[in-house]
Amino acid sequence: MPVSKIKSNIEIINELKSTGALKSLVQCGLFPAKVVYHREIYFYVDAKVEAGEKKSHAVREAAIQFNIDERNIYRILKSFSSKFLYIYE
Repeated sequence: MPVSKIKSNIEIINELKSTGALKSLVQCGLFPAKVVYHREIYFYVDAKVEAGEKKSHAVREAAIQFNIDERNIYRILKSFSSKFLYIYE
């Protein structure tokens, strides 16, 4: 019987990275390379927020650091924070 668990997208990406599967999926073209880039942005903002900065300030700094629009950074954060039902056997 399959086991189900609710996980965020970043948790799944981190599991794929730790097993080495993320690199293979990107190389095969099954995952876009931007997933790796977006993961870096997510952790950059998360580290700033954990250090006590306001989220808006951390996003603004990330926008400058990664040369990307603030709105896109908010989209990345939202997409990586999304949770869904993960079923595995």
